[in-house]
Amino acid sequence: MAKDSQYPTQLAPNPLDAEATRATAEGEAGNDCSSGSVLKRIFCPQHGVMEGTEQQLMSETQQILRMRLLAVSSIFLVCVILFSTRAFLMEGFFSFEQSLVAIFFASSALYLKYVRLPSLIKLRTIELLVFGTMLVHLLIVNLNFILSLTVQAALNYLPSGIYRAAIGFFALIVVYGMFIPNRWHRAAAVIGTIAATPAIVALTLWVGYPKLRVALGLVLSPQDVSFTALFIFGGSAIAVIGSHLVDTMRTSAAQMREMGMYQLKEKIGSGGMGEVWKAEHRLLARPAAIKMIRSDAIGANGNGQTDSLVSRFQREAQITASLRSPHTVELYDFGSTTEGTFYYVMEYLQGFDLDTLVDKFGPLPPERATYILKQAAESLTEAHRMGLIHRDIKPSNIFVGPMGALDDFVKVLDFGLVKALPHQDTGELKLTHEGTTTGTPAFMAPEMALGKAEINVTSDIYALGCVGYWLLTGMLVFEGETPMEIVVNHVKTPPTPPSQRSEFEVPACLDETIMSCLSKDPAERPQGMSQFAEMLDSCHLAEGWTQQKVEAWWNSHAPDSLN
Repeated sequence: MAKDSQYPTQLAPNPLDAEATRATAEGEAGNDCSSGSVLKRIFCPQHGVMEGTEQQLMSETQQILRMRLLAVSSIFLVCVILFSTRAFLMEGFFSFEQSLVAIFFASSALYLKYVRLPSLIKLRTIELLVFGTMLVHLLIVNLNFILSLTVQAALNYLPSGIYRAAIGFFALIVVYGMFIPNRWHRAAAVIGTIAATPAIVALTLWVGYPKLRVALGLVLSPQDVSFTALFIFGGSAIAVIGSHLVDTMRTSAAQMREMGMYQLKEKIGSGGMGEVWKAEHRLLARPAAIKMIRSDAIGANGNGQTDSLVSRFQREAQITASLRSPHTVELYDFGSTTEGTFYYVMEYLQGFDLDTLVDKFGPLPPERATYILKQAAESLTEAHRMGLIHRDIKPSNIFVGPMGALDDFVKVLDFGLVKALPHQDTGELKLTHEGTTTGTPAFMAPEMALGKAEINVTSDIYALGCVGYWLLTGMLVFEGETPMEIVVNHVKTPPTPPSQRSEFEVPACLDETIMSCLSKDPAERPQGMSQFAEMLDSCHLAEGWTQQKVEAWWNSHAPDSLN
């Protein structure tokens, strides 16, 4: 994983999770969402989403619906009070009906604010009552206004009265579509009812009141009528489409958060082709980290490249699962979603990758650097014995943190560029080709930079030497303004010993060990990770990094990681 794929030391829990889960368990038994009744189609708009996601959407819908209804009730209350005040000040008119409407909206807002999260069916009932009340209120207010104009023979003002009524219903329709979470068919049913109600009332008045029909016929043209109808119809279409789009995005997001038996909690990193999420097993409540190929990374490639990307991702999961060293990240599961997102589940680590560790706290003393390098070498020793070369050893792919009773415990990550040794190579593992360059320039062995075919374990030893150099000095072996310049330096430029660049006194033995790893000629490097570990042991430095020092460092610098 890249530098920004690091795990955080601690993540805060979501306080709404427990309330939503409890309210769902208590409330949904009464809302008939598990049966095949008509109520399910009306009150449970998330019905039909895959199992697991459905329950998640249920809780989300409750939370969203409660907040939205609280906002709508408050807005409607303010609007009623303002228009009632205006009517009283300008016309000396006080409406008892408007007082009742204001009391209802105030009661609704107070209930939604102070009552513990109601069940979904209660919220859906409040929703229909709130919008039904406003619909009836708009009908009464506008009908009284139009009838008063007719009685007063102020027929020239009738078109403006019709337009004013249309604007009110248009606003109500759009507010419903944009504020209330729904599946499109439920939104269409409610919005259609709102839009049809004034039309039905107008048709009833047209048929039942000949005098009003005559009056309207004198002042309203076909253009006025058609414009009003299209205005209401357009608002209805916008609201239904908007509701459908929002619901689709919510459903897709919920499905993306479901990976097999794991539920994604928080994104904690991203790299070139994937993302890393903190997750939790739904039954075991065990934290985990999930790495996945992002959909945009797949879509950005052609079919051939996509197949190679997916094969590489699947191979990384299989290889990681086959490695049993305690210093290799443990893999729990692998799979893909119905949308084609590939993922694998690994242990969730607390602490820092070595890139972050040095960036944040500075270079390490030689004792600690040796202690960490020995553990990384143990992980890579197993991989090499299985005939596998990592090819992307770098500080951001080596993690250190608490593990059981040990605090400076190392885990090697990201076997995505692993390659089989020549005698182990198979067609399934040949996903890169001779002449191509893979890896990270700042930690790339010269033979890898040149794209040579004869890559062996000494390439990983060179990279681990670069990591040791980084730990001791806080600097890269070679700097450069461009990746190409860095690569050229790895191929041609002799490195400066870490003892000449470190703020610590680096013992000659460790200095020579690191420099031997950085030899341009693979034959002059240690010929295996076991030999590299023996060279580190011969320096007798790791013993100086005692458990007491380890505990003191973590308690002082990152106590949250120990919780």
